[in-house]
Amino acid sequence: MKNKNILFSSILFLINLQFYPQSKVVDSLRLVLRSEKNADSTKAKTLIALAWEIKYDNVKEAQKIAAEGIELSKKTNRLKDVAVGLKILGIINDETFHYKESIDYYLKAISYFEKLRDTISISRVECNIGMLYRKMDQNREAIRFFKKCTPVFEKANFVMGINLSNQNMGIAYFNLKNYDSALVFFFKSVAVLKANNMSDPSIFGNIGNCYSMKKDLVKARKYLETCCKDFVATGDSSSNFYFWKYGLANLYRDIGKTAESIKLYEESKKGFKDLGLFYSENNFNLMVHLGGTYAKTKDFESAYENAFNAITIRDTLFTKDFAFQMNEMKEKYDADKNELNIINLNKEARLKDAEINQQRLRQYGMAAGLLLLLVLSFVLYKNFTQKKKDNKIIQHQKNVVDEKNKEITDSITYAKRIQTASLPTENYIYRNIERLKNQKT
Repeated sequence: MKNKNILFSSILFLINLQFYPQSKVVDSLRLVLRSEKNADSTKAKTLIALAWEIKYDNVKEAQKIAAEGIELSKKTNRLKDVAVGLKILGIINDETFHYKESIDYYLKAISYFEKLRDTISISRVECNIGMLYRKMDQNREAIRFFKKCTPVFEKANFVMGINLSNQNMGIAYFNLKNYDSALVFFFKSVAVLKANNMSDPSIFGNIGNCYSMKKDLVKARKYLETCCKDFVATGDSSSNFYFWKYGLANLYRDIGKTAESIKLYEESKKGFKDLGLFYSENNFNLMVHLGGTYAKTKDFESAYENAFNAITIRDTLFTKDFAFQMNEMKEKYDADKNELNIINLNKEARLKDAEINQQRLRQYGMAAGLLLLLVLSFVLYKNFTQKKKDNKIIQHQKNVVDEKNKEITDSITYAKRIQTASLPTENYIYRNIERLKNQKT
């Protein structure tokens, strides 16, 4: 009874964690894990919950804890925790740019959610896979997954899921330069958000980009300005706000509003710097465009300053990207080497198995041949002995027949002798016939 109370209290404790700030949740989960009185099922649930909380902040620890939680969940037959743990590993590999491994973990998670018939969780993971394929520039495959999950989100009225899948489907079509299809899904997202009194300024930025690519600069300006106004209205000063403000600056530059474009460029540049994103790809592109715009106004000093900053950012990004690529290549090389070793070991094992199987086949063949030979010898011997018996019987019968024939022949010969002795000879008959003829004459 005591153990049941401990288990109930632990589960209740885990449920109530959602009402605490994340730092307190993490501390509380670690405290639960330190207890030696926890049942395996409670420990498994706690490990998965902890991995979920720290998956972005402490990737390596989250990966280790999730793997431990998965194994313990399998042992205690907690299929949902296994599925969530695999999803966590998928998220971690996504965050560390191991997209192929991430997709593998997501697909494994789906297989467990399918056992539980948890369609909404399946669709959430499918949406994650779609976004991964979009990152990998495999947009058609991304669209395939978004089309699978969207109807499920719509049926469950899961607004965030509907919005996310529609927006990503629009981005995928945008990447494929199918701007009309992209607009269809962006406007679907707008309608869903509006119907649920929700806001996402970036959707208008995406719509503005589509019209910009379609050379409809009037509509492009309208939606990009709406996007930036919505960011201001919601008080959102994230990197997305400065990204879209930079996009609007590009449009102003293209339509000849140079002063307005420079103002927006400078505001975006300051925003990226304040957010610690000075050395970022977006800020590099901004510096290039801003430098070119200053050059058009004959402000060569500002043009040079921004061009110099762009080169500095590019060199820094190149060094970081090069180091990252080298590390990634080394990891891939090590993984491929390990995979090759495994393949070679498996190949050797298969060859050994084939050799053993071949030896067994030879042994079985020899045994079967020997058995067949024995059976054939037995049959031949049996036939020989039977034939020998049959020959003896036939010989005996032949001897009996010969003896009977001899007796019959002897009887006939004896009877003939008697008959011959009792009958007159042929000469005697002829002489008497001649004598009778003479008497008549």
